[in-house]
Amino acid sequence: MRAGGREASGRRQSRRDTPRPLAALRERRTPSRSAARLASRAPQRAAASRVPQRTAAPLVAPPTAAQPSGPGRTWWPRTWWRWLVAGMAMLTLAGALAWVLLGSSLFDSRSVQVVGTRELSADVVRAAAAVRLGTPMARLDTRAIETRVAAVPRVASVQVRCSLDGTVRIEVTERTPVALVRRSNGVHLVDATGTDYAAMPVGPPGLPELRAARVGPRDATTVAALTVLTELPEWLRVQVRSITAKSPADVVLGLDKGRGSGTREVRWGGVEEGDRKGAVLGPLLTQPGKVYDVSSPDLPTIA
Repeated sequence: MRAGGREASGRRQSRRDTPRPLAALRERRTPSRSAARLASRAPQRAAASRVPQRTAAPLVAPPTAAQPSGPGRTWWPRTWWRWLVAGMAMLTLAGALAWVLLGSSLFDSRSVQVVGTRELSADVVRAAAAVRLGTPMARLDTRAIETRVAAVPRVASVQVRCSLDGTVRIEVTERTPVALVRRSNGVHLVDATGTDYAAMPVGPPGLPELRAARVGPRDATTVAALTVLTELPEWLRVQVRSITAKSPADVVLGLDKGRGSGTREVRWGGVEEGDRKGAVLGPLLTQPGKVYDVSSPDLPTIA
């Protein structure tokens, strides 16, 4: 009985140790499936490893140079204090400068100097300028002074300068006469612009007489006659005794006596081709005659 029992138990134990066919098949298949799954997931893991990972931003920003991180120190109060001090210093400096220029007597006007006058008296210019001595230089209205001086008839232009030593310098350019006009109250001087600026009993010698219906700087006939006169060559201008203009295109020059008796007359025409007319007139004046017409320089005539 014991021998048979031992044999039976041995057979049962051997059966237990021997793997069944299905279990063995599962054990053989399981490693291959696991390997296949790992192989299929490998690309996904590799791709996931290449994606950059986002990290959470720190809740507290790191301290910067513009915002100190030390306890009890902030950027704004210190900067505000500096700006306040700088602003107060600038206001103080500006106030002191304004007081020196406007309130103190350091830069007051002390004298008036007039330069450039010939026929005009310097006292007349000072009276017209009306500069109040003792006024701070910064408060002087130089434009107003120039306007008052320019109203003097003999003044052609004026410029006012102020120096730090308290001198107001008035630079005047007087008008220069180029012709005279005879009127009922005497002889009037006329400059190159046609401005009548002075009257006298007798005109200065050497000035030609201007004869026109309306003499003035805005009269076209006056402007044409004076333009012809001022553009004449020097040798011809010294011989002119009168200039008569009925229109801008009809200017006639009256010359002094030549070799013959009586005055000579030059019909000049308009202001065009002045150089050619002067060049043509030179040889013509060497010939006897009373009327020389160079209004058309290509066809000059003598009568």
